[in-house]
Amino acid sequence: MTDGTTTYPARSRAHRSYTAGQWLLMAFGVIVGLLGVPLLFGGAYLIYLGGSAYYAIAGAGLIAAGILLFMGSMAGLWIYALTFLLSLVWGIAEVGFDGWALIPWTVGPAILMIIALLFIPVLRSTGRRVAQEEWAR
Repeated sequence: MTDGTTTYPARSRAHRSYTAGQWLLMAFGVIVGLLGVPLLFGGAYLIYLGGSAYYAIAGAGLIAAGILLFMGSMAGLWIYALTFLLSLVWGIAEVGFDGWALIPWTVGPAILMIIALLFIPVLRSTGRRVAQEEWAR
């Protein structure tokens, strides 16, 4: 017989509630990762044809960043920042300092970089929350 009280198991990480910022971060991570898929595979095909390795490298960077951002890891932001810098450097190496020719190399990645930087407070709070949960165990 029971005494009428119900005990519930402790909330697992899979069942915890997320903030709106964390949901947006996860959605952004999915978008970034999905943007990397055609770049990776198209870049691999381009390498096969004897072309530039940039697209495959950038695609792999976006996929890795997307996965880590989805997981709430600050490392995802750092990997995206490195991928963004790669785009800038490679773009300058390909077309020089011609502003119009640099637009495809800079505008899209810069917009994503700005959005990623806006998630720094969410990434910091997520990191603190995970550390506190680990410490409590």
